[in-house]
Amino acid sequence: MSRTNKPDDLFPDHTGVTGIDFRRLKYNPAALGMIGFGIENRMPPVCNLSALTSSKNQTLHMNTTTHEHMPRWARKCDEFGKRHCDEKSYGKRKGEYVGNIIFNLIFLWIVNKIPDWNPGFIGGNYGAVLWILNVNILIQIGGNALMWIFDFRMLRYLSRIIMEASSFLTVMTLYFIYPFDFSHYLNLAWIDRILPILFIIAMVVSAFKVVGNIWKLIFWRP
Repeated sequence: MSRTNKPDDLFPDHTGVTGIDFRRLKYNPAALGMIGFGIENRMPPVCNLSALTSSKNQTLHMNTTTHEHMPRWARKCDEFGKRHCDEKSYGKRKGEYVGNIIFNLIFLWIVNKIPDWNPGFIGGNYGAVLWILNVNILIQIGGNALMWIFDFRMLRYLSRIIMEASSFLTVMTLYFIYPFDFSHYLNLAWIDRILPILFIIAMVVSAFKVVGNIWKLIFWRP
């Protein structure tokens, strides 16, 4: 047996979204028409996924277009920065730290054995630069060991700044004192002209690395 639907049954009391009690309308078409616009305006906004997707595509297209209209040298610089400014994973960095420590330990043994070997291309002033070579190698070992144990961003950049500054001072000392002499060694006098140029290049590279790591320490936000 079916019962007759009353206006109260057809219009339940639901005022949560619109704030209107439909039970009071009692099938009044005029009232329904008058509040139609109000109901539409009171409805919660709906997220337009197509508009968001279109906006994202426009942004990607704008970035791609900007990159395409860059000069060739600017695109290469941008790509180089993306490749080399991004931090490597901790696993890769840890392997590099261990490799650097092993290399510097071997190099420390070599530079201290050179006076005993007495090769013909080493000058008499080699002892004047041996101390700074040892200090620089110990700084490299200590910095890599510190970064291997405590891999914090700030500590990593501080260690790199100190290590690169130490390398800069060491190469500068080798440039001004120059403890080598290839003029009477296997006709390799041309090395005496090449090494100072290489020292200058190494100093410039170390200086840029110091500035770059200072910049990352202050402004870099991963």
